[in-house]
Amino acid sequence: MFELKILKVQNPSNFWGRIVNGSEILAESSEYTKLHKAMNLFYHHVGENGDKLKMESFEPGQVCIVYSKKIKSWCRAFIDSHHMESNGNHVMCFLLDYADYVIVEKKHIQAPVEKFMHLPYWAKKFRLAGLQPSRLTVDLYCDKAEMVPASQWDNAAVRYFLNLVQESSLTEAELYTIVNDCYIIYLYVLQGTEKICVNDDLATKGFACYASSVLGSNPLLATQNVDWKCFSKHQEKWSTVEVLWHGALKRTENQFCGQDLPGCATSSKHFVDSCERKMLEARIKEQFDEEKSSSEKQKKEPLQFNLRLLRFLDPYPAKDISLPEVSVLSDYNCNALIHSASKINACSNLDIAPIPENLKKILRKKKYKGPNFEESYTWPAIIRGCDVVAISHKGNDPMLFIPPLLRFLQYSSVYTSPSLHGPAAVILCPSWRKARHVFTLLEEFKSVESLSPMLLLFGLNTEKAEHLKIQKECMVIVTTPNCLVRLLQFQCHRLVGYCHLILDEVDELFSQAFEQISLILDLYKKAIDSEERRSLPQQIIAVGKKWNKKFKKLVVDYMTDPFLFVTLTEEAVLYANVQQVVLLSLDCDKIPHLIDSLDFNPELPQKTLIFTNSSEEADHVFKVVRNISLFCMKIHENLTHQIDFVKNQWEKVIGPGNHVILVLTNDFIKALDITDATCVVHFGFPVSPHLFGARQFCMKDYFQNLTEMGNMEQESNKAKSILLLTDKNASHIGGVLQYLERTEAVLPPTIKSFADGVWKAKEFQKRSKPLCKHLKTFGFCKNWQICPERHALFPRLDAPLYPQSKTVSILPLYIENASCYFGRIVQGMEDPYEILSAAMSEYYKSHKHHPKTVEVGMLYGIQEKTIFNRVQVLEVFEKEEGIFQQVTIKYIDDGRIKKVQAHNLLNLPSKFQSLHFQAAEIILYGVKPLDNETEWDSMVSTYINKKIRGKLHEADIVLCLGNTIWIDKMVLVTKIPDTKVLINEHVVQSEIIATGLGENNPQHLNLLMSMFHEVGLIEHKETINNLKLLEASTHYTEEDKINSPRTSVTSENVSSERDNMIAAEMMFESALYHQMVSLII
Repeated sequence: MFELKILKVQNPSNFWGRIVNGSEILAESSEYTKLHKAMNLFYHHVGENGDKLKMESFEPGQVCIVYSKKIKSWCRAFIDSHHMESNGNHVMCFLLDYADYVIVEKKHIQAPVEKFMHLPYWAKKFRLAGLQPSRLTVDLYCDKAEMVPASQWDNAAVRYFLNLVQESSLTEAELYTIVNDCYIIYLYVLQGTEKICVNDDLATKGFACYASSVLGSNPLLATQNVDWKCFSKHQEKWSTVEVLWHGALKRTENQFCGQDLPGCATSSKHFVDSCERKMLEARIKEQFDEEKSSSEKQKKEPLQFNLRLLRFLDPYPAKDISLPEVSVLSDYNCNALIHSASKINACSNLDIAPIPENLKKILRKKKYKGPNFEESYTWPAIIRGCDVVAISHKGNDPMLFIPPLLRFLQYSSVYTSPSLHGPAAVILCPSWRKARHVFTLLEEFKSVESLSPMLLLFGLNTEKAEHLKIQKECMVIVTTPNCLVRLLQFQCHRLVGYCHLILDEVDELFSQAFEQISLILDLYKKAIDSEERRSLPQQIIAVGKKWNKKFKKLVVDYMTDPFLFVTLTEEAVLYANVQQVVLLSLDCDKIPHLIDSLDFNPELPQKTLIFTNSSEEADHVFKVVRNISLFCMKIHENLTHQIDFVKNQWEKVIGPGNHVILVLTNDFIKALDITDATCVVHFGFPVSPHLFGARQFCMKDYFQNLTEMGNMEQESNKAKSILLLTDKNASHIGGVLQYLERTEAVLPPTIKSFADGVWKAKEFQKRSKPLCKHLKTFGFCKNWQICPERHALFPRLDAPLYPQSKTVSILPLYIENASCYFGRIVQGMEDPYEILSAAMSEYYKSHKHHPKTVEVGMLYGIQEKTIFNRVQVLEVFEKEEGIFQQVTIKYIDDGRIKKVQAHNLLNLPSKFQSLHFQAAEIILYGVKPLDNETEWDSMVSTYINKKIRGKLHEADIVLCLGNTIWIDKMVLVTKIPDTKVLINEHVVQSEIIATGLGENNPQHLNLLMSMFHEVGLIEHKETINNLKLLEASTHYTEEDKINSPRTSVTSENVSSERDNMIAAEMMFESALYHQMVSLII
C-alpha cells in the first residue's frame, strides 16, 4: 500500500499521479525540487550562451527539456506530436514530472543532459485493476435492459471517478502489476471516516464491470492467464520492489510451476525509463542480499536471474534517451579571462595540435593526456608569435610552453641571421631544482629537433663563468636570473641576441629576483630594438600561478602583441584592478556596516550585487535594503521562476542618480550571466578564493584591459568589491590579508592586529608540531602563514637539553644537507654511547629475539654488519601478501631515517633504553644557499658530507632549543703526533662559502628571534598565564613514554590532565576573542 497524489484524470483506465509515500517511493520530493532548481539554473545559462544544446530533430518519442510558461520552469518531457496549426514552429510535449501536455516553441526545447536524468520520472501512469467500462443496452425484442462491457468510459463514469478523487482526504493504492509502463492498481479513497475501494465502488454503481466476466473481450487482460493458486503459493517470496518493474515478475518455469505471472507483457510504444530501471535493479539487489543470509538455496539463483532479466528487458535502449556529451560549461571555460588584440582559436586535440609530429609520438608514448584547457590556448598563441602571459593553477608546468617553442625552433633557417649571436631561446627558472627539471624535459624532446640545450648553473666562481663555452649549435639555454646576470658580466655579447625569453613561474621570479629580471628585460629590449634584428622573431612568454602588479610594466613596456590568459578568477580580479574595500565588524553588526557602505544617491548610475550564502540570508538582507533603496530585487533557489524577470529588469538602461540593487545567492552567478555590475558586496563570506573571484566577474565590463592602448593610461577604478569580514571568519583572515596586500588595497588599521591574534591562536594549536625546518636552518620561512610546522616557542617543548655558550666537541654522523646535521656531543674522555654500544654487541651475541608485534613509538635494536643500533619505529605499513612487512625507523643515536623489513628488528632490553637519545640536531649558524634558494644544492651537501662525517669537530653553541643546537665556528682540529701543536684543518662555514654556492647569513639568529617574537611570544597577560597553565599540565610525547620509568597512571589522573588542557585552551581562546573584539570596536 502506498499513498498517491492524482495529477491528471482522463478516465479510470488512464490517469496520472505521483507516489508520495510508502515503501514503493523511488525518490523524495525534495530531490525533485533540487533537480528542477538545478535545471533552471543550468538551462537559463545555456539559453544565454548560444545553441550548444539545441535539438537537431524533433521526432515523436524523443526525450527533451522544455520551458513551460505555465509552470515557469524547465521540465523533462517527451515529444508527443507536432502541433499542426503553427507551421511547424511549435511542438506538443508531455511533461514527464507534471503529467501535463504543453505546446512549446522549438526555440524553448533543449537536449537533455545526463546529470538531470538520474531520477525516475515523477509522474506515473495508472489504471484501475480488474475493471472494464460498461454501458446500458436495451433489447427491444425481449423488452429488457442490461449492463454490458463497453469499449470506452462514458462521461458520467469519468465525472464520478473525478469527484471521488477530488473529495478524498487521503488516496492510497495497492499495486497489482505493471503493464507497458502503466501501474495497474486497486485505488482507495478516504471520505470522512469511510475508506472506499474505488474499483469496487465503480462496479457496484454500474459504471464498470469486473474484468473476469469479460476476459476474452479485453485484449490487455486476455494475455494474462493467471494461475492464482500458483500466485498465492509463491506470493510470500516476492518483494514489492520486484513488481515495480514489469519485467522482474517473470520467473523461470522451475520456480513458478511453469506459469507466467501478471505483467510480463513487453513494452511496445512507450520508451523505458532506464534511470528508474537502474534504481529498481539496485533495490532488487538489496532484497536478494537479505534473502542470502536466510537461505542457502537463494544465495545465487534469484539475484543472478533477475539481473539477467533486467538487462534483457528494455526494448528501447539508449537511442530514445540518448544524451549529448556537454563540455561547454566547465568552471574554467566560463570564468577564463582572455585579453588579446588577435583572436586565438583553442586547440584541444593532440592530433591537430600545432606541434611537431615527432613530439606528438613522444607524448603519446608517455600517455600524455592533453592538451588541457590552458595548453589549448597558450600553444596556438605562442606559435602565432604573440607575447604571452598565462596565469593558471598549472602555471608551474613547463608543458605550457615547451611543445610550441619546439615548433618555433624547428624552423632553424629563421635563426641563421648574422645578427643572431648565441642561442635562440633563454628559459629563466626560479630555482636550480626547477631549472634541472626543465632541462630534463628538453633532453627527452631533443630528438625532435637539434636543440642541443644547455643548463647553465654556477655560483660565485667567476673563473667558471669567464671560461664557459656555449656550444655553437645550442638553441636553448636553461638557467636562473642570478646565474644569467653573473654570466652576462663576462659574455654579454654571446647572450643578448636571443629571440625568445621565457619566464617560468614568473610570479616567483618577480618576487625573488626582481632587480635581475628588470636588468635582463632592459637588455633584451635594447637588443630587439636594433635595426639589424627587426626581421627576427621577438617573443616574451611568462607563465605562473599568481598575478603581480609589476606584470603591468612587463606587458606595457616590453610586449608588442600581448595575449593575456588568466584562468584563476581571483587572479583575474587582481589583473583587472578592481578596487577592494574591507569592512571589519562583528557578525551581529553586519547590516549597519552594509547600509553604510552603499551609496543610495550616486552621481553616476550604479548597479550593485549583494551576495549571500543562503536563501534565508538573502530574504533578510532584502527586507532591510528595500526600505532604503528605490529599486531593489532578490533572487535565490526558491525564486527560480523569476530569473527572466530579474534579468530583464537588470538589463534596462538607468540614468544618473539611479542605483539598482540585486540580492542573490552564489547559485545564480552563471544563470544570470551579469557582466555590467559596478559594485559587488560580499555579505556572505566567500568560502573559497575561486568563489571570491567568480562573484567579481560580474563586473567584467569594467575590468582593466592592458591589450587596448586606450586603457593603458587609465586606472579601472569603477569596479569595486566590498568584503564584510567578521569574527566568524577569523580562520580565513590569514589568506584574506595575503590576498588584499597583493591588491595594494587600503586596509583598516585593526585588521593586521586581528590577523596577528588569529595567527597566534593557530600557532598555539600547532604546539605539538616540531619547529619549522626552514626557520631553524635559515632564520626565515617564506610561507610561514600556511606552513604546517610550528613557528612559536613553548617552554616545555623547547627547554634546552644542552648548555648554551659553551665550546663542545661534535661528531657529525648523518649529514642532511650542507648546514644541518645529526650527531653526538662528546664530553669527557669516556663516551657513554661507546660503552652502550659495546654492551649491546656483547648482549646480542646470545640474545637475538625478534618481536612478535611491532608498535609505533617503541624502541628496538637492529644489526648493521657487526654494529647494533637503537631505533625507534615511526610508521608501520600494512602487510601485503607475499611481501615482508615494512616499517620506517629512526636511528635515535645518529639521526638517520630508513625503511626496513620488520623481521630485522630485535627486542631491546629496558637497560639499553635508559640512555637518552644521543643524536642531536645540529644547525650551522651564519650560512645560507646562494641566490635566496630555499634548499642547498646537492653538490655542496655532498662536498660537506665528505669533509665532516665521522670526524670530531670543535664548535661554539650559540643557541639551544630542545634537542636542536645552533653552532658557530665549526672547526676540524688535528693534533700533530708527539707534539702539543693543534692545527685547524678547516672551518666548515668557510668551506661552504668557498664552493661559491653559499653566502653569509649574519642575520640568522636575529631573524630567528624576531620570528619567535612576532608569532610565538604573546605579550598579553591573559595569554601568558594561559600558556604557563598549559605547560604546567602533564604533556607526554612518544619520546617521554620511552625514556620515563614504567609507572601506572590511573584514569582519574588522565582525566584530570585532559581537563586541565581543555581549560587552558578555552581560556586562551576566550582571551584571544576578547582581544579581537576590543580591536574591532
